[in-house]
Amino acid sequence: MARYVMVVNLTLCMRCRACIVACKTEHDLPVRDAAGNECYRIRVHEYEYGNYPNVERPFAPVFCMQCKVASCIDACPIPGVINRGEDGIVVVDNDKCDGCKACLQACPYDALSFNHESHAVEKCDFCSERLSQNLRPACVASCMGKALTFGDIDDPESEVSRLMTKKGVKIIDSLFPSSFREKYQPCVYYINTVDP
Repeated sequence: MARYVMVVNLTLCMRCRACIVACKTEHDLPVRDAAGNECYRIRVHEYEYGNYPNVERPFAPVFCMQCKVASCIDACPIPGVINRGEDGIVVVDNDKCDGCKACLQACPYDALSFNHESHAVEKCDFCSERLSQNLRPACVASCMGKALTFGDIDDPESEVSRLMTKKGVKIIDSLFPSSFREKYQPCVYYINTVDP
């Protein structure tokens, strides 16, 4: 079985927001719900790291990190509402979700949102319905800067495997507290490199 990961090349993200538009279109998400809250599965943040004069300000798409140790699963009081497939993708069963929002409070990445119309939690699931059709996630397919790469990390021939082992690739862990990667073991990697 595949073990899917997303690799985000911070050097290539232009903050064009094509990933957000593609995600909203793919999942039929409104811009705002009836309560006026923004509906999203992806957000693009601007971060700052380094020390003067070597300060970098990358743009970074942030979505569900598909954590191996998923606090949202542990926080949900209803068994099976949030679960992990064999491929490592964490999904929400919206038909069973009672809208208690415990998972929203538990997520360290603030990657879940509440849909006030369906009264259920929504989150990125790497477009699992597209994966079943051998299609890439909508955000990856629409990324004009080619900043998003998706695939099976266990396949040495996959683009993500080649990218992660490429010379000069530096994994950036400073976007979130350093303890997060060790504690939650996310399957989204942020890197900083320019592909020649």
